[in-house]
Amino acid sequence: MVLQRRANLGLRLKLAKCAFLQKEISYLGHTINSHGLAPDKKKVMAIQAAPEPKKCYGITVLLGSLAEAERRYAQIDREALALLFGVKKFHQYLSGRAFTILTDHKPLVSLLGENKGVPLMASGRMQRWAIMLCGYQYKRRYRPGTTNANADALSRLPLSVKPEVTENPSESVLSLHILEITPARPITTVQLRQFTDRDGQLATVRHSVLSGWQREVDSELRHYWNHRHELSVLGGCVLWGSRVIIPQKAWPMVLEELHEPHPGVSEMRSLARSYIWWPGLDADIEKIAKSCGTCQEHQRSPPKAPLHPWAQPERAWSRLHIDFAGPFLGRWFFILSDAYSKWLEVNH
Repeated sequence: MVLQRRANLGLRLKLAKCAFLQKEISYLGHTINSHGLAPDKKKVMAIQAAPEPKKCYGITVLLGSLAEAERRYAQIDREALALLFGVKKFHQYLSGRAFTILTDHKPLVSLLGENKGVPLMASGRMQRWAIMLCGYQYKRRYRPGTTNANADALSRLPLSVKPEVTENPSESVLSLHILEITPARPITTVQLRQFTDRDGQLATVRHSVLSGWQREVDSELRHYWNHRHELSVLGGCVLWGSRVIIPQKAWPMVLEELHEPHPGVSEMRSLARSYIWWPGLDADIEKIAKSCGTCQEHQRSPPKAPLHPWAQPERAWSRLHIDFAGPFLGRWFFILSDAYSKWLEVNH
């Protein structure tokens, strides 16, 4: 009967994807057999194997089933990962349909909004996820956590099975990679991580990126707080987009490396903006360049304006040049000159 209906509708099947004479099949979370329709055993395994809570903590805790690499994501990346997981999980239901995504993480509304572009300084991981979501027709809406009470128990009591998810090699940051392959590198990623551990401000920033930012921060962290939605952590180092944030102890070493060929302020800024950042970087570059005599000698001078010669007049008194001269001997003099004969008339 099924094959007859297929023939009547003009549908074609690929033989390699077909299975005949099966006692039961699983499709869209259900098992179909001679007894009818039943839930797929794999889908209800989490319910059957859910641990019995012993304490109040066991009921309210949210363990999650993140892979080891994903546990080190920034807070905003983990929120986006949960969104992407849900969309991919229900792809068969959502593809080609308009739907609404509710989130209690407000920055995601603007970062992955349906009509907004991803910031240029967003992490490569976030940009890749945004491209994936472009294939769906969705709207994002913010719902405060106090009213977002529709999370089911299984999201808080997952199975203790690690998903087969590994860190994407393409997510390796170019700046950190360059620090490793450069023969005469001023600082290695290991040193950078150690300096970050000892840097009070940057260590606090790293903790905030991984655990979530507070609503109010100290004035000294305001530079980082303004870019909090674009910060990430990789290998223990803090990054702003694809640029590595350098701890204060390493500033002199990095500046010395930038300044070594004496390229000038513009070239140093252009190179630094491609790979590194710290608060006041542009001012530090300008300061070291202005204090260097070699940089000042080789800086680009403005182009000289070309001289504009006067055309030779064809007859006397056809073009006159007039000006005042003085004061000379307490007087001003009116001077008139004929351009053709060079005749002068001077009056005081």
